[in-house]
Amino acid sequence: MKNWKAIAGVLLVFVLGIAAGAFGTIGVVRHRLMHRGPRVMADFIVRRLNWQLRLDSAQRAQLRLIVDEGWEQIKAVHHQVQPEVETDHILYDEFKFDELSPPRLSATLLGAEIDFEHSQSNREIKAVTYHQLRVEQLPDSSWRATVIFDV
Repeated sequence: MKNWKAIAGVLLVFVLGIAAGAFGTIGVVRHRLMHRGPRVMADFIVRRLNWQLRLDSAQRAQLRLIVDEGWEQIKAVHHQVQPEVETDHILYDEFKFDELSPPRLSATLLGAEIDFEHSQSNREIKAVTYHQLRVEQLPDSSWRATVIFDV
């Protein structure tokens, strides 16, 4: 009867070790991707899509250009919008898509001054990341984009 306690203890130590290693690895990878700049994230995206889609060298080069261009567009929008958010306290809450033909996207941002008395959150978005970025066409031919924001 005493053997089951020893076996359970050893198994618990192994399970906790596996969990700690997994969460530690996830944390390190996430930290490296988020804090070493866009080049590391762009490299990650290209490697991931290359692995999933088995791209040839020409396709990889084209994908690299698309990812780099997308990052430059995100930075341009961020640099244009951020001062308005910080100084004028504008909250953009509606997006009208002018052009949506992958890989191109053109949209008009609509918003209004933030009403701090009625706002649910007073945190601003610090960065837009590629983490779990997804754009997909739905069965009804509409499009859905999933973007993760760092606050």
